Amino acid sequence: MQVKKKWLVALGCLFLFGFSSQQVQGVEANQATDNPQVSYRTHVENLGWQQYVNDGKTSGTTGQAKRLEGVQLRVDPGNYVGNITYRTHIQDYGWEKDFVSDGQVSGTTGQAKRLEAIQIKLTGQLAQHYDVYYRVHAENFGWLDWAKNGGSAGTAGFAYRLEGLQVQIIPKNKPAPGREGQGFIQYQQPNIRYQTHVETLGWQNWQQNGHYAGTTGKRLRLEAVKSSLSNLPANVTGGVSYRTHIQDYGWEKNWQADGSMSGTSGQGKRLEAIQLKLTGNALRHYDVYYRVHAQNFGWLGWAKNGESAGTAGFGYRLEAIQMKVVRKNSPAPGSTKGAFKQYVKPVNPNLTSQVHFINVGQGDATLIQTGRENILIDGGTRRSGNIILAYLRQIGVHSLQAVVATHPDADHIGGLTPVINQMPVGQVYAPRVSHTTNTYKQFLQAVKGKGLGIKEARNGVTIPSAAPGVSLKFVGPVRSYSQSQLNDWSGVLLYQTQQKKMLFTGDAEARAERDMLQAGVLSPVDVLKVSHHGSSGASTTAFLQTIRPKYAVISVGRNSYGHPTSQVLNRLSQVGASVYRTDQMGNIVVTVQANQLTIR
Repeated sequence: MQVKKKWLVALGCLFLFGFSSQQVQGVEANQATDNPQVSYRTHVENLGWQQYVNDGKTSGTTGQAKRLEGVQLRVDPGNYVGNITYRTHIQDYGWEKDFVSDGQVSGTTGQAKRLEAIQIKLTGQLAQHYDVYYRVHAENFGWLDWAKNGGSAGTAGFAYRLEGLQVQIIPKNKPAPGREGQGFIQYQQPNIRYQTHVETLGWQNWQQNGHYAGTTGKRLRLEAVKSSLSNLPANVTGGVSYRTHIQDYGWEKNWQADGSMSGTSGQGKRLEAIQLKLTGNALRHYDVYYRVHAQNFGWLGWAKNGESAGTAGFGYRLEAIQMKVVRKNSPAPGSTKGAFKQYVKPVNPNLTSQVHFINVGQGDATLIQTGRENILIDGGTRRSGNIILAYLRQIGVHSLQAVVATHPDADHIGGLTPVINQMPVGQVYAPRVSHTTNTYKQFLQAVKGKGLGIKEARNGVTIPSAAPGVSLKFVGPVRSYSQSQLNDWSGVLLYQTQQKKMLFTGDAEARAERDMLQAGVLSPVDVLKVSHHGSSGASTTAFLQTIRPKYAVISVGRNSYGHPTSQVLNRLSQVGASVYRTDQMGNIVVTVQANQLTIR
């Protein structure tokens, strides 16, 4: 009865001040349900400002590799006094000096600057009764853990963009919306350690981070090596794995890791080359560089991420090694030229050069022999692999200085997989375009399995040669094309030996030919490998009139496409080119000696 009287008194006071019974009920309802609400939106690369979202929904993108450039937050505080404030860590600028609030922009627009981290906090009564939680989707990490109440969320030192943002306001003492602890990741410089076993001296002291292990000037061989990786940041896992090329044994079949020995001890076997790579997700955040001091060469260039460093075929010992881990895509510690030296025995020392158009049916496979290097361009279909291997061995080729995959079509890369698997290869070149076929995936697996990298085949890239008077330079592609225009991605290689020029075009079609003409990278040649097996979609009149080949070789087999077409044969005739076809002549060999060119 006493409680009822108190309520009547309270209601009477309210009526005296002009409140109705409905308004009283509304006040009671608001006290129970009117909680703070946060809303936010982000400015996304190429997309601009997004719509406001609230209460833990994602603003931004994931899986599209688009940076956040700005952010706005606002809060409806409900029955409390207070606000939401925030600031961001901006590319090149760092943390903003001041927090902003009430929907103001934190970050930039129109400057193409990525956000890298964010801090958000509540003020006033809101901060006394509620926590603000937030997490970000960061480049190469994905969703990080939840941060709260002014803590940092994102990364620093990696130069990674934020891509998505989620924010929630939760009453004090209530659980977080998810895992906490690693909402912010600060770059740390990993520590790479390495130790060498030296002839007559045994195991030497551990070295690290670019200091050399081994000896120089003492003519002592390295016989084994160990390495390990430590001091990785939170959320970064992995280590370093490595293998060596050992005298009489060749490359070790299995990779060693985390302090295990690669090489031998007590057998008197020299190390001749080494490959290192990072494992786990560390390889997404760092590059590992390494170089060796090789007998008769001294310090070679820096190799990285599984590339070969050292020599092969010379019988030269490694004498010392350096290793260094750097942030992904940072500059190399020094020159990367000549990290690996491959000795290639010339097929015939009296020949200046030979080019072999290998008959693989409806496909392409061409071997260039500079006199110092063997370079294979394309490998026909998968079943062509054994044909190519047999041909190479027949003419005395047992290693390849370079392999060029002009583009991902199966009749060009299929046979490269068995060739790479079964023959030593120095370097692989391919255009920056991929394919979803199993044939292409098998090609990539073969390259990866040999610990090789792929250098981009594009205009201006050269294949190094030790042969005098030789130049191997890609003149195409000169730009990017769509996924549906795979043929136009073809790596087009110009080979010059003394005063003779040969052009290898893959399957480049009219569009790519036009672009090369407009770029001014074409000039008259002596020999043309006719594009796309003589398809009418390539070898345009304008293209042929510019390069005016004396000889035109068509790599072709039985097909239902009508290759080579009469249109292309007529165009070749009009520029005076003599035509040679693998479907009619089998293997075709071009020989250049003392500036004289012959074809058989």
